[in-house]
Amino acid sequence: MVEVMPADAVLEPGMYEMWLVSELADKGTLADAMKSGLFKQADAPGRNLPVILLCLLDVARGLEYLHSCNIMHGDLKPQNVLLKTAVTDRRGFMCKLGDFGLSRILRETETHVNTGSYGTVTHASPELLSEGRLTKACDVFAFGIVLWELVTGQRLFPDMHHMQIIVQVTQKGYRPPIPADFPPPLADLVRRCWAEDPHARPSAGAIVQELIDYCTNYNAIHHGAAPPSSPPPADATNRAPAADGTSPVSDSAASTIAAA
Repeated sequence: MVEVMPADAVLEPGMYEMWLVSELADKGTLADAMKSGLFKQADAPGRNLPVILLCLLDVARGLEYLHSCNIMHGDLKPQNVLLKTAVTDRRGFMCKLGDFGLSRILRETETHVNTGSYGTVTHASPELLSEGRLTKACDVFAFGIVLWELVTGQRLFPDMHHMQIIVQVTQKGYRPPIPADFPPPLADLVRRCWAEDPHARPSAGAIVQELIDYCTNYNAIHHGAAPPSSPPPADATNRAPAADGTSPVSDSAASTIAAA
C-alpha cells in the first residue's frame, strides 16, 4: 500500500486518514446478471450452461486463492461477486470476489474462528449459524448455494423469515431442492458442498479441478471435441491463482468451454 499526501501536509501522530483504491467492476454484480436473464439462454432447459460454468469457475478460483492465503471470505453470495469487463473473454466479462467486510484470517495454529457474525443467513452453513464457527468449509457451503442459484435461477427460501431459515438449516437439515434437470455432476458437487459435516465438503481447489473436468467433458459431448488431458495434481502453492483472478491451471479449460 502506498501512502499519498500533499508535500506540505502536517499530520500529528495518530491522525491518519486511510484510503483504499480498488479496480472498477463496471458490469455490476452476479446478482444483477441473474436478474437480467443472462443465464437463461441457449441450453435445453433454458439455461446458458457454458456461461454459468465459467462464472462458477471464476468464483471457485477466487476462493482457492483466498484459502491458499488462509483467508475466509465469510459472506459469499451473488451480490458479492463483481463483474468486470474482460475483452479477451468470450463472455465479455469475468467474475471477481468482493466485499471482504466479514472476512477473517485463519492463523496456522487455528482450525476455525469464532464469530458472532454469520453474513447472509441464506448462504450460511449450519455450524456457522448454530455455533459461530467460521472455517474455509463455510465458504464452500456458500459456494454450493451460489451454484444452485445460478443453475436453477430460483429464489432461496421463498416466504421464510431469517429465524425460520436458521431453524430449518440447523435443526432439520434443510437444503434447497435439486430439480430433475440439474446436471448430474453439478448436483453431486452441490450436495457435497452442503454436507452437514464440514470435513466432508470438498476444498476450493478440488472444486476448481472438478469444474475444469466438467467444462472439458461438456465441450467434448456437445461439440465433438476430445477433451484435453487434465493437468497433473499440484500443491496449493503451485495452483493458487494470481491476485487478479487468473490461474494457469484453469485457463485452458475456460477457453475451451468459452468457445462453445
